[in-house]
Amino acid sequence: MWGPARCYENGVWLVAATKAGYERSIYYPGGSMIVDPNGRVAAKMPYDRHGVIVADVSPEFAREKPIYSANDKFADRRPSTYGMLVEDYRDLPVAKTAHEPIVPARSTTKVAAVQIHVAVGVRSEDVFAMLDHAAKLGVQVLTLPEYALIGTWVPSAAEAERAAEDAKAHIGAAAEIAKRHGCVIALPTREAERLVAATILVGPGGGEIGRYRKTHLTAEERDWACPGDTYTVFETPFGRIGVMSGYDALFPETSRCLAAAAADIVLWPAAMREPFERELIAVPRAADNRVALVVANRLDSPYPGSSMVVPPTGFPLGMSIRLCRARWRWARSCPCSSISQSAGRSR
Repeated sequence: MWGPARCYENGVWLVAATKAGYERSIYYPGGSMIVDPNGRVAAKMPYDRHGVIVADVSPEFAREKPIYSANDKFADRRPSTYGMLVEDYRDLPVAKTAHEPIVPARSTTKVAAVQIHVAVGVRSEDVFAMLDHAAKLGVQVLTLPEYALIGTWVPSAAEAERAAEDAKAHIGAAAEIAKRHGCVIALPTREAERLVAATILVGPGGGEIGRYRKTHLTAEERDWACPGDTYTVFETPFGRIGVMSGYDALFPETSRCLAAAAADIVLWPAAMREPFERELIAVPRAADNRVALVVANRLDSPYPGSSMVVPPTGFPLGMSIRLCRARWRWARSCPCSSISQSAGRSR
């Protein structure tokens, strides 16, 4: 997975040659591959075999970095927002939390990706009813798909403006649910004072914990949105929570900044437009950074559904999962260790 993922992120070819068989009691599985700049495997050697694989490589294919209809994987980066990545590790928040003593029994959080959004035949009331139902089941952290309260995965300026007018009522509805059930709700919404793509975290007391402003904008969003410039991690009773929204996830720096800021859980409200966003982005973002990733995807986007929870070990789980923060905080300080992530399913 990691070879194709790195190709997809960077738009480059990869020719990866590895060993197969046993050498001095060490087992090498093989699986050498040649991967194109879109993350597609052009040729692969079967596991446990010796041999040669061949593919034609076109360097020109790697010289442009397009994505979506009018975006660019490198031109759309926001280097001015990635300053945390060049700081000394000892000065980062993650260095301070990596060795904090934690009682595992008190550090377990039930999270859910609530896969519903306003669409034909679905009203905002239906979205909040689904949130309320999930919260009744004991879910403590809930996130919705991107633009869940707008009837399209790619809103126009006019639609974003209308959403800004409705934001106060939507936040109030989420606050009632959060207060009634003692949970945290990530609510994708707009801000009235200036149009931004914002995700608001409503806390168990019904108040606003904070808001994340999307930093990487698609070509369509640039028509109406102002980008954010920080990757804030919010302290909650259920762990330290960070957010990356939609297109943000395509940039590895986003999740790395959130991990450096000591996020335990990263929420990804999504509206996936390419198949490899699910196949090559979700698991590496969790495992690379030792964070739990909660992905809520829309059903009307080009590559719909399949919302998931990915623990720091990188093995995707179901829609509602208990996660133990103690395990992956310990794992951050032991990068070579093998952690067995325990999780209890709940309907």
